[in-house]
Amino acid sequence: MRIGTRTITGVVSAVVAIGGLTAAATPADASPASLTIKVNGVQVGHGGDTTGATWIYACDDKADNLGVRVHYLLGSGATGTVGDGNGAASGCGGRTVTSSSNPVFEFEVCAGVNGADTYCTGWWPA
Repeated sequence: MRIGTRTITGVVSAVVAIGGLTAAATPADASPASLTIKVNGVQVGHGGDTTGATWIYACDDKADNLGVRVHYLLGSGATGTVGDGNGAASGCGGRTVTSSSNPVFEFEVCAGVNGADTYCTGWWPA
């Protein structure tokens, strides 16, 4: 199941809920962008990119056996994944994934057990 929302600065924010999964986006502007993933109304994680769309991060917000990861697509068409390797412990996973000449084009935040993408926000522009 893939659903999500995106907010744009100065415009109304929206949240969509279907079958207990909620996803919301809260970017400051076109970049950086952040997506939050909720399962049964509980925030389980968030992730996104940074200014310049070259660094991706993933944060697991709840100790619930659902790992959190961010899948991304570069302008060149290459793809990759960044996860939060320490679960809900303090700190997030993140790294530089590209250069400014080939920025992140879009990304999605997913959660699931043992690396499964059981819940995903859907793809959103970086």
